[in-house]
Amino acid sequence: MNIKKHHVLLIAALATLGLSACDKGKSPDEGTAPAATESSAQGAADDGMDNMNDMKEDMSDTMDQAADSMDDMMDQMGNAAEDAMDDAEESMSEAADKLKQ
Repeated sequence: MNIKKHHVLLIAALATLGLSACDKGKSPDEGTAPAATESSAQGAADDGMDNMNDMKEDMSDTMDQAADSMDDMMDQMGNAAEDAMDDAEESMSEAADKLKQ
């Protein structure tokens, strides 16, 4: 849902920039004053960049969490394998002792 919000904001920013580009040939009395158009376009562009930076940080945090989870999983698998090897070695040792008797 959060990504949809960012897409809507990005599209709105691009539409605002596109409309401001269309107004370049008009004189100030024919529409919105150029300073106001540039200001709103700049604000939309700044908001879009801020949102993109937030998304980038969120993705980075998610990737860090995924990497940490993978590390934890690998540690657990390694510990389980080590325990299994220790148990197997102990069982083999006990079996060898029984055969010697």
